[in-house]
Amino acid sequence: MKNNQGYLIINLDSDTLLDEEVEMLNNKFIGGVLLFEHNFIDNNQIKSLIDSIKSINSNLLIAIDHEGGRVQRFREGFTSLPSFSSIGNIYRKDHSLADEIAYNCGYIAGYELKAVGVDLNFSPVVDLSANSDVLSSRTFSESSINVIRLSLLYIQGLIDNGIIPTLKHYPGHGSVPGDTHTDLMNCDMSWDNLYKHLTVFEKIHNKYDIPIMTSHIQFNKISNDPVTTSSTWLKDIPCKVFDKLPYFISDDLEMLGIKKHYPELSRLSILEKTLTSGCSMAIVTTMQDKKIIKENKSHLFYKNEYLDKLNSHSINTDHINLPCLGDLSYNRGDMNTYHKAIEIMGRHTKK
Repeated sequence: MKNNQGYLIINLDSDTLLDEEVEMLNNKFIGGVLLFEHNFIDNNQIKSLIDSIKSINSNLLIAIDHEGGRVQRFREGFTSLPSFSSIGNIYRKDHSLADEIAYNCGYIAGYELKAVGVDLNFSPVVDLSANSDVLSSRTFSESSINVIRLSLLYIQGLIDNGIIPTLKHYPGHGSVPGDTHTDLMNCDMSWDNLYKHLTVFEKIHNKYDIPIMTSHIQFNKISNDPVTTSSTWLKDIPCKVFDKLPYFISDDLEMLGIKKHYPELSRLSILEKTLTSGCSMAIVTTMQDKKIIKENKSHLFYKNEYLDKLNSHSINTDHINLPCLGDLSYNRGDMNTYHKAIEIMGRHTKK
């Protein structure tokens, strides 16, 4: 996986590969596949699907949103993980127990995902808790100190199994109440008030050189563009805040929070703006229009809206290859540690 060059992360329509998807996955612009509930039946099936994808191009990254709580795409045959908010609630009463659970959640998720061939987990959510439509139960705490502590433990559990974690949603979705899946999100916070959100990403990334997912929020006092398409947020600020320039992955470019901001721009133009502003990869899925998936037409969407046009349109990106792939890919968890983690989680669930 050290020579991954494609910058699009796309989705598939079913639990097996369509012939048209096999052809699509050979395209040089595709670098990853994001899996969802409709791609999953059980462990054997999902491993077979991932093996099929990798047989076409072993450099393709297999990604998933596997947080726990209400956001866990794989269920049957996988451990049901607690939400981050429930771990945060335990932390208020018992620091050491919450620490143990946070690490073991990461370890269990990492071990089970690695077993079926997943590379990249779009987790943890390191946003500060807030009254939010999209973050409900998905965050550890309103305290940046607590979020950093619990996230670092969870991340270590994933890394110990060779799964690449991803911090989201930069620089902090807890700064707005709404959902960028469905609408524009603007924020008038000053830099001083925003920094308590940003510092979580700073402290964690300066310890672990792992990807960061961008939000589609526009911070009016910082930039005229949403974070995903803002060189201020993706180049200028990171050079001052982080020890190393992060590897940014955009949130889904089909979300209305980014599309409504640029009603005059084509999808390709938004993608170009995303990549040239500082994202190394961009998620583009058909999940916002489930009819496309039901009719098995996602491959046509990608062909018509992106792939054919990209053949005659050059986009220069700063860096495509994930810097942590070589460091993490050899990690593989220990079965005894995994079973112990399951036992600890079982005791927690009973309580």
